[in-house]
Amino acid sequence: MDADDLRTAREIGRRIFRMRSDAGITQDKLSAISGVDRSYISELESGKCSLSVSVLYRLCTALKVSPAAALEDYEPAPKVRQACFRNGVPLPPNITAIEIGNALQKTQDVFALLKNAAHIDLGSIIQGNNFSGVVSNIFTKMLAESSQYNEFSEQRYPDLKGPDGTGLEVKASVNPWKGGEGHNGHSGWHIVVCYCKISGGQIEFSQVEIAELIGFGLNSSDWKYLGSKRNNNDSQRTETYITTAIGTAKLRDGTLYLREDLAPVRDGMKAARKRVDLRLPSFSPFF
Repeated sequence: MDADDLRTAREIGRRIFRMRSDAGITQDKLSAISGVDRSYISELESGKCSLSVSVLYRLCTALKVSPAAALEDYEPAPKVRQACFRNGVPLPPNITAIEIGNALQKTQDVFALLKNAAHIDLGSIIQGNNFSGVVSNIFTKMLAESSQYNEFSEQRYPDLKGPDGTGLEVKASVNPWKGGEGHNGHSGWHIVVCYCKISGGQIEFSQVEIAELIGFGLNSSDWKYLGSKRNNNDSQRTETYITTAIGTAKLRDGTLYLREDLAPVRDGMKAARKRVDLRLPSFSPFF
């Protein structure tokens, strides 16, 4: 470590020591709760080693404190606004809007940690679609931590599986009011988390869409086959299935969370929704 890194490590180490002491727990107990090796905690508190984002998150979770308490000049993650959750939107069994909100907040917290602790702006070094994949993967992990749904190991479908076997596929997009995209056009529940890039590496969620869709090849399918093709900039497109107008309308109707300042409902979208041959449910933002 250079001189600046060493000073930062010492300061963070002192703060971890102070928080642990205030909580009245030993290094051994903190190690057992957090899963961080005791010798690493000892070196950290002595300012002899640097601190990774994942370790900071685990230690602060174990100590029940905000990462802001361990970091200097910490810019906090934006807060998910409870008032922006919409009532009456159908959800998969065994999951709640509160649990989804907790997963949204935890995901925003992770990107705040990356920005503040490691000074990493993933959005500036990862290609757009891949960055959305990172957001999707982290949100999937956080929803598994916040609910009864577990991460599913199968590559095809789904990303998460509930205690009764219900599948939930997760996608993320920097564009609000997004339709569905995928490699297979599966039946089942789909959630699309839309976000904005802010503040040098942080993100803030603008909209969450959720709906149960009819798979490709079935009667009244909500998917159509697009096929891989090259975009105008000659980059390879990987999505092979996208939602039909009805499938997209189902997702948009199922808007569970909406920051209208970040994802406004425009007149053109309202007009387009009226043209779709699908009953407008009372929970739709277009109602």
